[in-house]
Amino acid sequence: MVAGGGAGAAVGDIKVTQLRGKTSAKSLIIPSKRLPVPRASFRASKLIITIIYQNPHTSRGDASYILREGQIMSRKKKISEEEAKLKKKEYDRKRREKMKSDPVSLEVLRGKERVKYLKKREKGQVKLISTMSSREKRQKRKNWKKNSQTYRYKTAKVRKNLAKLLDETPHPSSGLVIQNNNEVRNLAAIRRRQQLRRRTAIFYSKISRLQERLNREIRNKEKYRKRCQRLIKNNQTSPEAKVSALLKNIKVPEVVRKKLILSEVLTKQLKDRYINLKKHVEKKKYFEIIKPDLLKKHKLLHLSKPFFRHGTYKKTGTRKINAQFMKVKKT
Repeated sequence: MVAGGGAGAAVGDIKVTQLRGKTSAKSLIIPSKRLPVPRASFRASKLIITIIYQNPHTSRGDASYILREGQIMSRKKKISEEEAKLKKKEYDRKRREKMKSDPVSLEVLRGKERVKYLKKREKGQVKLISTMSSREKRQKRKNWKKNSQTYRYKTAKVRKNLAKLLDETPHPSSGLVIQNNNEVRNLAAIRRRQQLRRRTAIFYSKISRLQERLNREIRNKEKYRKRCQRLIKNNQTSPEAKVSALLKNIKVPEVVRKKLILSEVLTKQLKDRYINLKKHVEKKKYFEIIKPDLLKKHKLLHLSKPFFRHGTYKKTGTRKINAQFMKVKKT
């Protein structure tokens, strides 16, 4: 070992410089034959290590490193931008977990996140689902579905690894068993809540679709009902028009014309009253009041068939009773 500067240093030797304040320093040379150097030789607050080597490409013959607590440190490698982002993301995640463990810090964190979210909404960086277009809504729901699948996959993977760890552990301690059981129970509860929310969302979506379909059918029904009502109203002709069409190019006395109009009016009233009746018994009684025997006598019964429906103009015979079902009194 040679003390002082770089005098007597050979290729492969190490020069150690101990800083004392801002100006003074003490150096020594450690030959390569005595390497590795014991850790006690580097117990200083701050050391500068210089390795003497032969570099064929440059004229420099030493490289300096700063040490703390006697550890030889290599040069810091330049990390890429993605690695720096991942490192910062991991640091932020650990910091948030630490804050979540403390209720006061958690409230402060939630307040900050809320203020940040409101600022983004004011700037227009965050759009509400009600203000999005149909295409943006579809894209947002697609992202939600993808994120939910990723979360479920990660949760299932954690649960699977935990179950595998429990199976492979031969004799776990009681504390570890309790902790693992609590984790499994919490994961099961989380999964049950997720399934419940998913089923509830499916049912609500189905109810909304059925409600929309019902409203559409009701609107169509009202539309066609009014259309039919208008057609019936437009196609109805007055008794005078019917009589005029019947007596076209035929000269008859006015009395005959009036009687024809009267018959048309009475026929129309009878038909309308019959249509308004709801029960079959009422329709049958209404038909009997009109005296079908007189219609039959004057051979006009066939003219009443178009507005007397449900077989009310048919004759109803007596029901035949089988003798074997009758109780005959023995004499």
